[in-house]
Amino acid sequence: MSSEQRSIRVALFCDYYLPGFRAGGPPISISRVVEQETHADIRVITRDRDAEQTQPYSNAAIRKWTPYGRAQVAYLRPGVRDWLWVIRQLREWRPDILYFNSLQSPWYSILPHLLHRIGTLPAPHILLAPRGETSPGALNLKRTKKEFARPFIKRLANHPLTWHASTSLEKAEIEEWWGRRPVKEHRWLVETVPPPPPALEPPEPPSRAHPQIVFASRIDRKKGLRELLEALQDLDVHLELHVHGVVEDKKYWDECLVAVDRLPPRIQFLYFGEYAPTEISSIMSQADLFVFPTYGENFGHVIAEALSVGCPIAIPDTTPWTDVVRQSTGWVTSGPGDIKRIVLEVTHMNHPQLLTLRRTSFEAYSRWFASRGHRQKLFQFDNFANTDSEVPIDV
Repeated sequence: MSSEQRSIRVALFCDYYLPGFRAGGPPISISRVVEQETHADIRVITRDRDAEQTQPYSNAAIRKWTPYGRAQVAYLRPGVRDWLWVIRQLREWRPDILYFNSLQSPWYSILPHLLHRIGTLPAPHILLAPRGETSPGALNLKRTKKEFARPFIKRLANHPLTWHASTSLEKAEIEEWWGRRPVKEHRWLVETVPPPPPALEPPEPPSRAHPQIVFASRIDRKKGLRELLEALQDLDVHLELHVHGVVEDKKYWDECLVAVDRLPPRIQFLYFGEYAPTEISSIMSQADLFVFPTYGENFGHVIAEALSVGCPIAIPDTTPWTDVVRQSTGWVTSGPGDIKRIVLEVTHMNHPQLLTLRRTSFEAYSRWFASRGHRQKLFQFDNFANTDSEVPIDV
């Protein structure tokens, strides 16, 4: 049977996948790609445990394909011991695409990419998604280590392949990271991950004496929690600051706790720990404002979730959501002074004003979601023909 007469076969490599959730948005984003690409036969190769966990998932069978949603998943134990099995399985299955969901992951991008280059993991096509790793904010974190690895990664990627960028902004960041125009045989797919649909109606948060500000994300330097805490330190207003997210960087969390101790007494700080993906809509539905001083997002799953239920947003100009947030009468911040001013503005709003703000946020997201129309599939043979040109799948 020719490749055009059967489902396209995709071997998808990622550090974390469902049922994991502690790595933030990527497992959800990748799973939505899997569920959307109904015409494709997808096998996921990933870790057998969640981020920062020592125990494997309860469903992680050793050297077996485990059904999860539409995909068959191989949950690999740490180290190299399961990789020979993966190589044998994929050589027998003969995938059409190897899809790497990172530039810099040693085990789930660099290693399988290297195996492909030396002929051990053959496949006609390579799809490479940096997932925000080339944004200026991400590159500034652990810069020395990333600069050291960059020449090797560029050499590894110096062959015919297709880049998957979530937005035109990320495409420009990838080109900047490369340092010159990518090689002639490089090709582009510019397409967002499947976003959450808007709610039927924006939920109405309860009327309360003091506003509720929320931060929900992984706790690490890239996400900017400490910047939020420092911006609030000399505000003399009553409010609740609710923080949700797994602590990924313990040293950074300790720095955040120092900033918490410096908050004024009228700001109540509450930390709720990690949350499951199914809980984020409820968290945002209850909030009066989501403040997210991130250093960069290639998509920003949590931002889409907040807007889909009408939660007002304050974010920097480091995500693809700048235009939508401005249309929502939300705020695009440029530093701690902006965050302080915005929070102060929200604390002085009455309940009807907060509801109006929520509705405009919801309507802006609903318009954006409706404008997407028919989206191109990522996994189709036409996307990988004539590799010297760009595929116009822009957002």
